[in-house]
Amino acid sequence: MRRVGRTSNAEEAAPLYFCRMRPLSCLRLCCLALLLQACANIQNITGGPEDLAPPQLVSAWPGNSPLLNFSGREIHLQFDEWIRLDNPTGNIAISPPVEFPLKTKLRGKVLSIAIDEREVLRPQTTYTLQFGEAIRDITKGNVQRKLNYVFSTGNFIDSLRLRGSVADAFSGKSTEGMLVSLFREGTDSALLKGKPLYYTWTDEAGQFTLDFLAAGRYEVFALEDKNKNFLLDKNAELVGFSTAPVELNENAEASFQVLAMSLQPPLLRTAGSRIRSGVVQVKFTRSPVDAPRIQSSGRKHWSWVRDDSLVIWNGDLDEQTFVITAESHVDTFVAGPLVVSGTGFVPVLSASRPSPVDSLVLSAALPLTAIDASRIRCSDSLVVIRHAVIDAADPRKCHIFANWPPGKECALILDSAAMRNAAGQDNRPDTFRVIVPTAESFGSMRILLDSVAEGQAFIVHLLLEDLVVRSAMVAVDAWPVEFHFNYLLPGTYRLRLMADPNRNGRWDPGNFLLRTQAEAVYYFTLPELRADWEVNANIR
Repeated sequence: MRRVGRTSNAEEAAPLYFCRMRPLSCLRLCCLALLLQACANIQNITGGPEDLAPPQLVSAWPGNSPLLNFSGREIHLQFDEWIRLDNPTGNIAISPPVEFPLKTKLRGKVLSIAIDEREVLRPQTTYTLQFGEAIRDITKGNVQRKLNYVFSTGNFIDSLRLRGSVADAFSGKSTEGMLVSLFREGTDSALLKGKPLYYTWTDEAGQFTLDFLAAGRYEVFALEDKNKNFLLDKNAELVGFSTAPVELNENAEASFQVLAMSLQPPLLRTAGSRIRSGVVQVKFTRSPVDAPRIQSSGRKHWSWVRDDSLVIWNGDLDEQTFVITAESHVDTFVAGPLVVSGTGFVPVLSASRPSPVDSLVLSAALPLTAIDASRIRCSDSLVVIRHAVIDAADPRKCHIFANWPPGKECALILDSAAMRNAAGQDNRPDTFRVIVPTAESFGSMRILLDSVAEGQAFIVHLLLEDLVVRSAMVAVDAWPVEFHFNYLLPGTYRLRLMADPNRNGRWDPGNFLLRTQAEAVYYFTLPELRADWEVNANIR
């Protein structure tokens, strides 16, 4: 080591030192510095992209699918990763079906399927092993849904195919993961007792493909199959079916099948009930097909039905017995007279911004029995109350119709005794603020239904974000048919056109037991409606 001499400055400079190192020592020092710097910058360890891929088949023994002249009893399938089996008894099936159950054994990546020694396989027949949702990877549980293993006991493979799609009958939306199954035409109690001859599941777009099919006539079904047992359980699952059997033959491609699924209603039952102060509240397990029938021992009562609920109010001063019949279900309830406190009631205004053609709706806790329109007025003398009526479907509501002035604000004045409820109470006086938007803030639509078959009946719904804004019923005696909807809020609307062949005023789902299809529903997206615009749409 060499020391540098003094400087010529008066003050002594800080000493400087130089050192001479061997090349190997210098290299070690640099590596140590880089290591210390790397340790100082601590970063999170990333695990890479999430594993979403299902297990993939690598090889099969005695041969890859499809395999001819099969004569063995075991099949071994090797995958690219360790797998686990989910309900192999319910998921793994063979078609055509065999008499004795298949036996499965899993060892790491290899799945073995054994056919019972007592089984007599049909000669010159194509068999398809289907695995349903049985095969999953051992870490993330990703399901391999598209694996089939095909073999033939003869020197040919059945090669016919059936394709189609499945959608909800009412909404028209495609349905993923629905079980699509084939039964031979005339199969007794198909979908209720036995497993199908062939089956698969719909993909993300609601479409399905069935391959390696033998010639013949088949009935086609789509099933929600919540519990994965291949059966329609107690008519409480979504199901769709072909109107007529499908014929598969070598000379013609089968027509594309479109299956519309609708919920099969379970047996109607009372799910809960409550009786209080002269009011009977009943909740059913589902909505009744028709409005429940009510027989009472008294003279007067009121009722309200909404979806799966029924409310009955006793209008007598004495106890009443109500016998409720809904389809084949009968219930009996006993309720005393209405018991209320106070001498008056206060109604509630449902919406304070009506269009010029809308009614104002006032609601009460109990059914309304009388309305005196002369006791209802507006602070603006130009507004005339035309009439006020009790809602036919919900007796607790009152509709007030007037020439509401666009773009103005006024006060709706409710004098005392303008309304009376089922308990004999009169309303207390009240005032409600009403704001009517300008006419320019709305739009209108003129819709022409063209090329509609004559003699058919339809229910028309104008939808905004799946809410029914306007509705109409029409019997097409001649076409075209035109609808004009005024005072619509801006937005993108859809038109729902529901066939009503039995003219009962509602949409009817399909019935699997009766083999009746759901009534047809059509959706049309309309041009965007803006404020102060009129949209013309021609529906074909």
